[in-house]
Amino acid sequence: MGIRKGGEKLKKKKCYIYTRVSTAAQTEGYSLEAQKERLRQFAEYKDLEIAGMRQWYGRDEE
Repeated sequence: MGIRKGGEKLKKKKCYIYTRVSTAAQTEGYSLEAQKERLRQFAEYKDLEIAGMRQWYGRDEE
């Protein structure tokens, strides 16, 4: 968290994590958990506050 002139603390910017897979086959190799972890790391690196998470499972049309 940064500090403005005069000592006032800056609020962290907020972000939302959105993970998705389109097919059942994709859940095998690149799991939603792996996506979430990577995005959590990115948010931490950018000093962002995670305000929420959503995940989406697509349908297999095969």
